[in-house]
Amino acid sequence: MKNLRCLVLLLLLVVCWSSPAVAQSEADKATARALAIEAQQALKAEDYQAAADKFRRAESLYHAPTLLVGLGRAYVGLGKYVEAMESYNRVIREKIPDNASDAFINAVEDAKREVGGLDQKIAWVTIVVGGSSSAHPDGPSSPAVTLDGVEVSVASLGVKRAVNPGDHELIASADGFEQGSTSFSVVSGQAKDVTLDLVAAAATTGESPTVDEPVATTDEGDSVMPVLGWTAIGIGGAGLALGAVMGGLAMAKHGDLSDACGDGGQCPADQQDSLDSYRTFGLVSTVGFIAGGVLAASGVVLLLAAPSDSAEAAGQVRLQVGLGHAHAAVRF
Repeated sequence: MKNLRCLVLLLLLVVCWSSPAVAQSEADKATARALAIEAQQALKAEDYQAAADKFRRAESLYHAPTLLVGLGRAYVGLGKYVEAMESYNRVIREKIPDNASDAFINAVEDAKREVGGLDQKIAWVTIVVGGSSSAHPDGPSSPAVTLDGVEVSVASLGVKRAVNPGDHELIASADGFEQGSTSFSVVSGQAKDVTLDLVAAAATTGESPTVDEPVATTDEGDSVMPVLGWTAIGIGGAGLALGAVMGGLAMAKHGDLSDACGDGGQCPADQQDSLDSYRTFGLVSTVGFIAGGVLAASGVVLLLAAPSDSAEAAGQVRLQVGLGHAHAAVRF
């Protein structure tokens, strides 16, 4: 009794699970039948796009050779001979059961008859994706290619590929290369080579590109150099003049001290101020000569380094040096 109860429970579970599946299958068949009627009406009205859409939907719900033949006829009307030939060949390659209906048998005969001549209407293209870069000198490896928005397998590159006559767009991309595209047209029965050379992508490091800033060479910058040069010469000349004046005063003090201090070099206490003045004059004279010489030499270097025509653009430099005073004036 226990085993009988388990068997009954198992049968109930099978029935519960199988009933929705059977119902869904019957619903799909009914939907496919309605779509097939609408598709046939669209085909008769030469609305091939609507016919192809409805035949595809119907065939996805319920497989039948009659639906594939109708789909092939819609493709022929759209000029999609490649898709039509594949639809017909699916029917031809399919093994029809011995108890198949007359409609199925007639569909196979229609497919064999209508597929004839389609191979002469299609065109053939050989797609080649080229280009080279430092990282890929032999060309892009495993490029991503689409033809009219449909992905093209890498295995079909470089060999003849069936396409429909008309206009086509080829797009390709690969690591290390910029995406490229090209358009081409073919006619029925034509064989054509289509080559798309990709351009190497610019190297990116994630950092902002650095741009070498040009050295300032404006007229203003050029005119400053002679001004600085003449100014340095003027100040240097003043320093030299000061050194000469202080040197003369130091020499005069030295003469006075020699008379007052005698040959022994020992100066009396009342000559201490004169001795300090002598030392000060000597120090100022030495500093004046050194600083004046350095500034004057720097000014000459600046004048030699400046462009020859910038001195006139900068203005005229007037140097005035007098005994005990010196100054440089610049007139613009």
